[in-house]
Amino acid sequence: MAAAREAVALAGRLKDEERRLWCLGTLNAMVEPVLSAAELKALGEEPPMVGWTESVYLRGRKEGRAEGRAEGRAESVLDILAERVGSEVPEPLADRVRAERDRDLLRNWLRAAATAETLDAFRRTAGI
Repeated sequence: MAAAREAVALAGRLKDEERRLWCLGTLNAMVEPVLSAAELKALGEEPPMVGWTESVYLRGRKEGRAEGRAEGRAESVLDILAERVGSEVPEPLADRVRAERDRDLLRNWLRAAATAETLDAFRRTAGI
């Protein structure tokens, strides 16, 4: 139990991403698996994560994938818009598009970019 308190205290002094990774590693190290990683590999299995650390890991992975998809959609909006209007998208507008994470809104913006003749037409249709 003292090790867990020490882990929490140290985690408070780390940056967010460092904290998450350190906590996952520390908590996994504190829980002894039934079979060692080598034994599991000999059986053709990957070592599982333990308990709630697995759910934290999976949630982070899911969030990361969603964020990656949103970034991809935003870049698609900008690529199509630049192609349609024949010029680079101004940074303030590009920053706004890149900052958006709402899947449905990005999908609407993609449609608006595909039909826009001008940046102003895109802004009007997209509501930006």
